[in-house]
Amino acid sequence: MLFGAGLSVGLAFWGVIAATGLGATLKASAHGLTLLKLLGGFYLLWMAYGAARSARRRQDPALPVWPMVPGSDVA
Repeated sequence: MLFGAGLSVGLAFWGVIAATGLGATLKASAHGLTLLKLLGGFYLLWMAYGAARSARRRQDPALPVWPMVPGSDVA
């Protein structure tokens, strides 16, 4: 479910960029595209840091990563 939400947000982001003409601006501006790439790289590093920190904090490996939903047998 989180994957679908992330995918939707990403598609909406690129849709807004295309609709407002920022895609052409980024294509014409080497500095703008480089900045966008750097921001994307830093965001990926931030997510990796958060995942590593979360994995280190988890103490009982027998516990499910996601809490079970009441009335559901899917973890």
